[in-house]
Amino acid sequence: MPEDQPWEELEDQLNALKIEEAAELKKYDEAYKAWETDWNNKLAEYSREKDAHAAKHIESARKASEIKERIATLNGLIHKYERIIATSFFDADQVDHIHRLEVRIANLRKQYVHKKNEQQPDKGICPTCLQDTNTDDIIKKFVEAKEAALKAITDEGEAVKEELKIALAKMEADKEAFSKQQELAKGSIAGCKEELTDAHNYLSELTKNIPEGPEYPTKPESPSKEALEAIQARVRDMELILAEQKAYIQMAKRTKELESELKRATWEIAERERQLFALQQFANDKMVAVTNALNGLFSFVKWRLFKEQVNGGLADDCEATWNDVGYSALSTGEKIVVDIDIINAMSKHYGIALPVFIDNAESLTTDLKTESQTICLFVHDGPLEFIS
Repeated sequence: MPEDQPWEELEDQLNALKIEEAAELKKYDEAYKAWETDWNNKLAEYSREKDAHAAKHIESARKASEIKERIATLNGLIHKYERIIATSFFDADQVDHIHRLEVRIANLRKQYVHKKNEQQPDKGICPTCLQDTNTDDIIKKFVEAKEAALKAITDEGEAVKEELKIALAKMEADKEAFSKQQELAKGSIAGCKEELTDAHNYLSELTKNIPEGPEYPTKPESPSKEALEAIQARVRDMELILAEQKAYIQMAKRTKELESELKRATWEIAERERQLFALQQFANDKMVAVTNALNGLFSFVKWRLFKEQVNGGLADDCEATWNDVGYSALSTGEKIVVDIDIINAMSKHYGIALPVFIDNAESLTTDLKTESQTICLFVHDGPLEFIS
């Protein structure tokens, strides 16, 4: 770890470098602002020129669009006038209407002739109404009806002739108007072609005169940061050295503190272990005393109140034993002997001797020593017997 210079001297050198860094940074900021202002001015000038060029281009495009629309209109008019000149007059509707009128007149003439030649019916009896068909009244009605029919045909014929006359006159007038329209179309074509030539020439000149847009300005070189970066590198190196030395000093101080804490903790652990051992020894002695006091109340039953664990500690337990054999591992007869010893101790403690019923008494191999009345039950293959 570097210890050539005290960290206080390094801090003084670092502060001097930071002052130098601040001065260089201010100098760079001023140069950068001047560079940025110059570049922004160039961009603003380019934007203005670009907007002006766009406005001119839009205006030229608008005028070109108008000229193109006018050219399309003129071409349409010329095409329209040329169709008029090339088309001969023929109105199918008028011709068809005149033909229908002529057919109606021919039909009316036939009807008139047929009606005029119609004769009075012969004398005789009408097969429908069985009346005489040659009476004066019937003849009069026949003559009146014939005259009325002829008059109606004549009136209708006159009306159709008048309509035909009007239709023929209208068709002649339309022919004359169409001829005049063709003459006018010939004159209009010449004017449209002349205007069309002028429009094409104007459009060509308009396209040639569109100026090119301004060029994007060249960005000037930004101010150099070499001097500033060199000072900043020295500041970072000095800060690193200073941080390492401070860390070393703090680490050494912290190491001493931890060593002191370790000694104190080691002593406290030893003291706690000593106290814990004493408490454990006291607990063991207490357990032995309690066990001996309890076992003194019984003739041959010994009670196991605690079990030793793997770690050397004691755990609570309560099991009667005989000859160091647990109650759960004893035979039936041995369990009866143990039970009687427990009953004797309880009866002596409370001063009461109650009758004792013993099942499976045939498993006993020794005499029972008890002051209580015993009633033994034996397994017997024969009839139930009572033995006193």
